[in-house]
Amino acid sequence: MAVETPDSLTSFISSVVLPSTAPNDIQGLVSKIEKKCAPELFSRVRFTIEDFLRELHIALIVVDFQNDFVNGSLSILNGPARQDPQAVIPSLNKLISLDGFKMVIYTMDWHPPNHISFYDHAKDSDRVLSAQDQKRHLKAFDVVRFESPPTEQVLYPSHCVKNTWGAALHDDVKIVENAFFVEKGTDVLVDSYSGFANNDGLKKSKLESMLRSERINGVITCGLAYDICVMYTARDAAKLGFLTTVIKDCSSGLSDEKIEEANQIFAENNIAVNTESEAELIMTSKKIPLEWISAVISQKLGIK
Repeated sequence: MAVETPDSLTSFISSVVLPSTAPNDIQGLVSKIEKKCAPELFSRVRFTIEDFLRELHIALIVVDFQNDFVNGSLSILNGPARQDPQAVIPSLNKLISLDGFKMVIYTMDWHPPNHISFYDHAKDSDRVLSAQDQKRHLKAFDVVRFESPPTEQVLYPSHCVKNTWGAALHDDVKIVENAFFVEKGTDVLVDSYSGFANNDGLKKSKLESMLRSERINGVITCGLAYDICVMYTARDAAKLGFLTTVIKDCSSGLSDEKIEEANQIFAENNIAVNTESEAELIMTSKKIPLEWISAVISQKLGIK
């Protein structure tokens, strides 16, 4: 058996990552492995990556591509970034149509009509605003503090009320056969940005158990809004150990500032940010993001 060297490991990693990966980034990862790993264990790094590629099962999670976020009461287009969700639907449908996904999952905000995030219900009797916020004339995108339940909340226009047009997935978005659906934000007094859990972290959705039941270890996600629900869903997926990538040209965000913050969170959590064409390479050629390799050797070998 040939002895694995830094050069041969670099060559191997270069052969399995997306072609757009910068050579300096590959070299940086190999240098980190050199510092953390004895030379005789280099082969183990390669075998770990090869095992992962053989057992790669990928799910697509389309986040909240609903009427109210596309062209309804909380249209992303009206945000400061002026990003139009309808403009990315052709790329989104190409992504959804790719062969090889073991699951395609659509998450949906599914709010009761008096949800805690709706600014016109902030002073309802079943919740108590802080004394300071009780005096304010509240409007969309104000941030308030509730004493009961004890939480900070961004207020929005009423949106995605369950069983209404606004909550339905947009007609132009492709829905595959045997699709899975995850409703979130269903509790009156708790918001839910992530597809995995409520914002307070106390109640999980069925998303994680669905993924585990199908032995999913890779997640591709996209949707609305890039800087809120997509970001929280991707972050939670990575924290739960799923190799995660966000498809930027199948998503739209509200705020340029928050989009940059989301990108920083992705970088800190080994979450790749790719394009639809790169997702096609992942699915058809098993060319994977370098971030996935970094996450795999961190999870399996403790090399961080």
